[in-house]
Amino acid sequence: MVCFFLPTKVVGEELQINHFNEVTHLEIPNIAAADYEIKKNEDKLELKIDALSIEEQKKLSSYTDRYIKKIEIKKNTNLSKDIVTFYFNEKNIELFDYLTDAPSSLSIDLFSKDEADMNQAELELTRSQKLQKKVNKKIPEFDFSNPQRGLASAEFIKSIGHVTIDGDTAPVKKDAENEKEREKKKREVNKDLLKIVRLAKMDEQDLLRFDADRLNFSKDSLIEGNNKIYIKYPALISEHDFLKEILQKNVRYDFTKSEDPVSTDFFKINKLFAKEDFKSFLKALIIFKKKHPQSKFDEMLAHMEAESYLKLYQAEGEKAFFDRSLKIYDAILIKYPDSPVSERTLLLIGYLRQKDKDYFNSARNFKLYVKRYPASPLKENVELLLAQTLIRLHQFEDSQALYMSLLNSHSEDIRSIAQYELGDIYFEQKDYQKAKKAYLEALQKYPGNEKMYPNVYFNLGEAHFLLGDYKQCLNNLRQFIQLHPTHDHAAFAWTRMGEIFELSEVEEKIWRGYFNEAYFRFQNKTGGIIAHLNILYHQAIDAPKKKLEYIIDQIRNYENKINLPQSEEYLHFKISDIYYEEGEYEKSIQTLMNHFKSGLIPHHAEKFHKRIGRGLAANLRSLIDQNRLEEGVTVFDKTDDLWFKKSERFDYSFYKGELFRLSKNYAKAYAEYEKYITAYGAVKDKENLEKTLRLPFIDDVKIKMAECALQMNKLDLAKKEIKSVKIENMTLLKSKDSFYYQSALIANADENYAEAKANLLKLSSLHRDAISLLVDISLKLQKPNEAIAVIDGHIENSVKDEKERFIFLKRKLDILESSDNKKFQDFLPRFYSEFKEKDYDFDREKYLLGKDLMGKNKEKEAKDVFSKISATSYWAKLASEAQADEQWNQKYKKYINRIPAMESAKEKK
Repeated sequence: MVCFFLPTKVVGEELQINHFNEVTHLEIPNIAAADYEIKKNEDKLELKIDALSIEEQKKLSSYTDRYIKKIEIKKNTNLSKDIVTFYFNEKNIELFDYLTDAPSSLSIDLFSKDEADMNQAELELTRSQKLQKKVNKKIPEFDFSNPQRGLASAEFIKSIGHVTIDGDTAPVKKDAENEKEREKKKREVNKDLLKIVRLAKMDEQDLLRFDADRLNFSKDSLIEGNNKIYIKYPALISEHDFLKEILQKNVRYDFTKSEDPVSTDFFKINKLFAKEDFKSFLKALIIFKKKHPQSKFDEMLAHMEAESYLKLYQAEGEKAFFDRSLKIYDAILIKYPDSPVSERTLLLIGYLRQKDKDYFNSARNFKLYVKRYPASPLKENVELLLAQTLIRLHQFEDSQALYMSLLNSHSEDIRSIAQYELGDIYFEQKDYQKAKKAYLEALQKYPGNEKMYPNVYFNLGEAHFLLGDYKQCLNNLRQFIQLHPTHDHAAFAWTRMGEIFELSEVEEKIWRGYFNEAYFRFQNKTGGIIAHLNILYHQAIDAPKKKLEYIIDQIRNYENKINLPQSEEYLHFKISDIYYEEGEYEKSIQTLMNHFKSGLIPHHAEKFHKRIGRGLAANLRSLIDQNRLEEGVTVFDKTDDLWFKKSERFDYSFYKGELFRLSKNYAKAYAEYEKYITAYGAVKDKENLEKTLRLPFIDDVKIKMAECALQMNKLDLAKKEIKSVKIENMTLLKSKDSFYYQSALIANADENYAEAKANLLKLSSLHRDAISLLVDISLKLQKPNEAIAVIDGHIENSVKDEKERFIFLKRKLDILESSDNKKFQDFLPRFYSEFKEKDYDFDREKYLLGKDLMGKNKEKEAKDVFSKISATSYWAKLASEAQADEQWNQKYKKYINRIPAMESAKEKK
């Protein structure tokens, strides 16, 4: 077991060595720090020291005990020094050496290291010493050091009397800033504002000088804002430091020096404590307790031990020291309840625990104080601390009862504090209306005190934000920043204001300026980090594709680093929104789905479902626009139907209808359109539907349903659907054109050609299908010349694509042929000449041209035309037969022409 021993009382100035309570103790008088060297390994210890006397050498050479096998003494090459070697019986011997003064001596303690017998304090101490070499620790903010230790005549711990501040037992007051301080702060604020203007490139415009009432928020931006995740920033619960001032008065450790062994040992150990060598003191204390299990110094030593651990914690930040200190103080209060410093100890541990955010035990300590010391002038101050602590424990009823009681205090300061902090209860209960009322009442009753209570304007601003009153939120947060520009929560305030301006219609550089300012001034604060996330978000949206993933990785670096509720949801929402804005819909969806797969149901689950639904819908729209119909159908097949249902969107039926209609599955398309219309009709507040739904008007869907009915050969149903469309309500030209064209198709199918033609002529422009239909209708009305005129006009005014020109010219050729138009014979060769080198299908026209050429005895030209006909075409066979027939005809003609010639020859004979 690691333990340490204090020297026994020195008799004269002689070397002493003995073994007591499992400790070998060596004490050599008249030694200074420069007069000795010690080296130790597991087998032995070497001590180089000034030459020993013959008596001292004999005493050491003859000594053995449980730990020491033998001691050898040799002269160093320098004859003024001796080397004393202690050989061990065991390998686990520990060493503790230290110098004492008045009288000066070197003390060396040897003891066995037994891990199993180590007490908790030593374990924590050993652990902290190891960790100290590896970790940079955060030093605690509080410090109660007071080097001015007074003297007392008694031998035990003395209190400073009643716990006071400089003898004043009145409730603690906090002085208001004087005029000079206010002017200094004003200059600092103005200086900071100059930085803001420069950073935001606002020219002369002051970021904190705005008229919130003139801000505008569009309906769509407010709806979108409601669907975003905003981190609920931590409430600013007031903290009082009056106990810190009180606790600067430390307990005094004074005693009357005497020559008894206990006092002598205490005198030596006390020197280590007085020199603030706390680690050596704690080691020596263990030896002292072994030697003197019970002494008149027990209470004093207990306080000294607790304070030593607390000082070590303040110096090194090792939590084990802090915990050990409070355990000892707790034990002191139980063992010495009537001690004159119990009141001070109770206040100390309550305050320490509150600073350590151990609110449960802090509240327990403060409750005990109020109960034990009901007449204390600090009672109401402690009750204020207790009320704050109870808020953090969500014990709102008890906290409210304390504040309501303190509102009746004789002290105006106490009443003011209670009034200003009462709203914190309602804010933490999420009753923001009551919180607003309480804060505003405090400002009205105690005007001018708001400078001392930063909680008021910050929490009031957050309450307005969470209630959707963004303009008033801006005013409150501006007040907060102006009064408390360096407060940690100012980072949250700047960031929140940036988020609000981002929702408004102000210039982009304004809200970017707020995010930049929050990050510029508070890079290491949580509010600054959140501002940085917003900056990165907009950088990602504006960045080229190749930098997108790099910026997203920067955002991901903040995972598990923002210690606020729902921060991970906020971060993943941001990443998902970046992918969405960049058109990476599948990645946007997957980011949110993966958050669910982590096993935790998001606090904002409904918003997650909506975002996932938005991504799915956008992905479907994209696939439909790109005519990737099979992939669109696959989205429904491979996605768990639960995601569609939980998103509470009803436009999926519309997208299904589109996919089926474009795939020519008209029956299924019609059924999905019907589902959509039913769901849309059930929506009461259609005006507030979010714009990301991009919902088509019912009349547009009715037109599509009419198309499906017509394609299913259900003419009466098609006529019914098209008749239900209210053209007078349509504002979009595209929708009107769709209506007129579908009406023309239905009228044409109903053989009402005049009505069909009238609808086509109402179109804003005649597209290819409309021209084809108009040509068909003109032919059915037996107006071939009109049909040709339509084609000519379309080719001249609209056709720019060669393939489309070919199609319409071929159609014109057909009309000319079927109407026996004389122009056919002239138009056919021109048509062939224009497209003969193109890979278009007009073998029939080539055949007709070839036949015509053959009829004109242009066999060579005809043969050339026939050669252009596809070899596998039916018309190639006809062309071959025509050519064969022509060859036979030519032979026959020659034969017939020979007969008359032969007859003439016979006659001549």
